[in-house]
Amino acid sequence: MEPTDLQDLLNDLPPAKSTTFLDISGFPNRENVWSNILSFYFTRNDKHQLHDILIRSLLKCVPDHDIPYSSNDTVFSQREVVTATGRIDIVLVSSNYIIAIENKTKAELVNPLIEYENFIKNKYHKKHYLFLVLSINNETANLLGSFKNVKYDALVNEIIEELKGFSHYDIQNNTYYQLFQ
Repeated sequence: MEPTDLQDLLNDLPPAKSTTFLDISGFPNRENVWSNILSFYFTRNDKHQLHDILIRSLLKCVPDHDIPYSSNDTVFSQREVVTATGRIDIVLVSSNYIIAIENKTKAELVNPLIEYENFIKNKYHKKHYLFLVLSINNETANLLGSFKNVKYDALVNEIIEELKGFSHYDIQNNTYYQLFQ
């Protein structure tokens, strides 16, 4: 093959698709990867500078919650909290409330939700709890105890709405940690 033939071949190739950090990680559909990412964004004072947008968006997806949320709350995100029979994917801890999240991106919901709920209530003696299954599909048929279902599409839509009014962050020029726009 002549050098000009090779150049013609290269010129005929379609433009390269932009690569996301999930593509680089090799795990674009893994629950643990998504849980790690969510945990990062739930930590309001982390490098992403999006403050409490993810928590506010999540709470908007559950209109009947009793969480006394304030944007001044200090919230810690814990990953893979070990219980007697499993691991809770994400636990958000504040001084007034606990939000436990079982994340489901592909796998079937067969987790011991009642045990998770009892574990959280015994470990954290708070007045307010919220137990969620965050999922791609509607999981209401498989919910047990106080767990409620939030679908990813509803959460992403709320995040996008929150970002539209977010003036503390230059969305156009600083997209390093941006995930949902």
